[in-house]
Amino acid sequence: MKKLLLPLLLVSTLGFSQTRTSVANGNALNPLTWDCTCIPMPGENIVINHNVIMDTDFAYTSGGITINTGASLIEDATPRNLGAFGGNFTNNGTFKMSRVAFSNSTTAYMNKGRFTSSILLYIDSNATFDNQGKLYVNDTLGVRGTLMSSDSIVAPLILTDGTWHNNVGSKVVTDSLYNAGVFHNYDFIQVKNDFWNSENFMNHFMMNIGGTFFNGDSANMDAVFLNDILISVGGDWLNSDVSNGNGRWCIGGQTYNSGAINGSGDYCDANAGGIDYNTGTISSTTTYCATSCNVGIADISEEKKTTAYPNPTKDILSFSSAGQLTMYDVTGKTVLTKSIKANTSISLNGLNSGIYFYKLINALGETQSGKVIKE
Repeated sequence: MKKLLLPLLLVSTLGFSQTRTSVANGNALNPLTWDCTCIPMPGENIVINHNVIMDTDFAYTSGGITINTGASLIEDATPRNLGAFGGNFTNNGTFKMSRVAFSNSTTAYMNKGRFTSSILLYIDSNATFDNQGKLYVNDTLGVRGTLMSSDSIVAPLILTDGTWHNNVGSKVVTDSLYNAGVFHNYDFIQVKNDFWNSENFMNHFMMNIGGTFFNGDSANMDAVFLNDILISVGGDWLNSDVSNGNGRWCIGGQTYNSGAINGSGDYCDANAGGIDYNTGTISSTTTYCATSCNVGIADISEEKKTTAYPNPTKDILSFSSAGQLTMYDVTGKTVLTKSIKANTSISLNGLNSGIYFYKLINALGETQSGKVIKE
């Protein structure tokens, strides 16, 4: 995991109890921005009700920062760093800095607004971060502590050896995901390239993996991956430890097993005839292509398969099946929820042109997903 190097200019171990509140838009180092006509210091409780430009690096071990709804704390043209090594942090508005580190929390650091880190967000082993808003990291998201999320997360690279609770409502979009901790997943995850698990990953919702799936720990041989729903893998599937669960795998490449495949999962790869290369053990309840599937599409059966048409579309879209429809954009943001009837048109007039993903749950509780292109 990348180390976080913060050239922190304002670091203090003094515990101040003062509250400093913004009274105008302006720079953080401008005394006229604050009610005290001073510059807030580490250890103080800083309340932001306006649009404040962060023109310095900042770190604190007590006190904290609260950004209220409609307010913002955004770095200036120079990449800035924030280190919270105690105290509190709550964002209800808009926050953007280049590098952010959270550590030593007795209460959870929290995001309920829009949080952007352009280079690195690092959650240390003794910190908890609660994401209830939009979280964007333009480079690396590193988790050694605890991350709880009930809204969207977008990060090109995710490295975690802590505990991650990806709760209902939390859509994750990443280029690559490497898990060496404990990961509980209850909502949609899109991994554009490769996925690697070397510890404990429990999947209870759909996942799309564009590249290679690998489950294994060469050092301790104790990686466990549990799949109870549907996972689409565009590349090869490799397991050297334990693959468990009763879910389905749609695999575009070849399958390799040198560990244990347990449970009653269904594995359907490019050859549709079983595990291609096996030197491990496979449960007798494992099946192969019991239901055919296309990589990237949750296909229940040919008879029940939902079709979205016309696709691509300029506006009007219909589905061949009835159910509860949810549509997401490429960042994982929910853009439409609607109860639909079979072959009844809905309008996408309010959506921008682009690629969207859908999830449709029918009356039997069966879930299907797919992709729609709006021209």
